[in-house]
Amino acid sequence: MEELLRIRPVTIEDARTLFEWRNDEKTRRASRTTAPLIWEEHVAWLEKVVHGIFPGRSLYIAEIDGNPVGTVRSDTRTDGFTEISYTVSPTWRAKGLGKHMVMQFVREHLAGKKLAARIKKGANPASEAIARALGLAPTSELPSEDQNDDRPMVEWR
Repeated sequence: MEELLRIRPVTIEDARTLFEWRNDEKTRRASRTTAPLIWEEHVAWLEKVVHGIFPGRSLYIAEIDGNPVGTVRSDTRTDGFTEISYTVSPTWRAKGLGKHMVMQFVREHLAGKKLAARIKKGANPASEAIARALGLAPTSELPSEDQNDDRPMVEWR
C-alpha cells in the first residue's frame, strides 16, 4: 500500500474534506476536543496553516490514485520534539492505511526528528499501535483539554 500513497501539502481546496473528516463522530471522540467544528472557523484556521502563520506546523493530505484518504500533521514543539497527529478518512479505516500513511510521512518529512504523539487515554487503540510502531512509548498523562470529555491525553515519546 505504501507505494500507492502520495503525500502532498494541504491546500485551501482541501477544506471541505478535512472539515468532514474532523467532524466525523469517531474522529471527534478520539480528538483532544470533541465539539464539532464550525465551518467558518475551520476555513480561517486552514488558511493560516496554508500560509504558514503557525510556525513549525505542517499539514499534508495522503492520496491513493488522486483521491484523498487521510491527513497527517506535524508540529515542532519548544521541547525539541515534533508532535504528529493524523486522521484516516472514515471510508478507509480498518484497512491498515493509518500505519502506512504515518510511517511514510515520517520517512519523507521527519527523518531524524524526535517524535511525540498525544493520544486520548483509552480512545484509540489503532493510534497507540501506530505510536508503538514508531518506537514511541507512553511517558506521562496530561489533563484533558476538552470540556465534554475528562479523559487525559497520554504523551508518547
